Amino acid sequence: MKSKTILKKITIVVVPTLLAFLYITQFGPSNEAEAPILSKYGLDNLSVKEMVNKLDSNIDKIPGLNATITGMTLILNENEVEYDYTLPSDEFYVSVAPYINEVHPCKTHNLVSCRGEIFNKEFEVSIVREDGIVILSQKAKSMNSGFIGLWLPKGIEAILTIKYNGLSVAQPISTFDNSDTCITTPLKLS
Repeated sequence: MKSKTILKKITIVVVPTLLAFLYITQFGPSNEAEAPILSKYGLDNLSVKEMVNKLDSNIDKIPGLNATITGMTLILNENEVEYDYTLPSDEFYVSVAPYINEVHPCKTHNLVSCRGEIFNKEFEVSIVREDGIVILSQKAKSMNSGFIGLWLPKGIEAILTIKYNGLSVAQPISTFDNSDTCITTPLKLS
């Protein structure tokens, strides 16, 4: 009988703590300071995907904020304090910058500082998996940053083809946890 009483006490203490931990991990800020940073940069009440899209499309320098994206995480950094946000597990964000003359080399996209060469122009973009399945085939307009942001299925290898004003380029890409989120120098249009 004594062990049952102890078990009940442990269950009562552990379950609420575990539920609170799971709630904070999945839905709430992992750091109390996160709410002010999100509000400060107009990112509060946005999903992680909405935060990525907003930051990548903004060309104004955001003093004090650095925002990078990996295959798994959006990382906001303000004054040496880092805030990590997990991306959807089945999606991958890649930002591509086709160019004619010059672009910076990059592998991990910085949403607030990476700049491409061709701004606000329409491109034909296609992504075809190695087995021939078309993942994407559409017209896409480059953002004010000169990049085209694409949300793709996670875990694929494909060929990215971009066409613009009679020029084109094709480049293998992948969307795994450790894949590049910024594709620039391989995308020279010719």
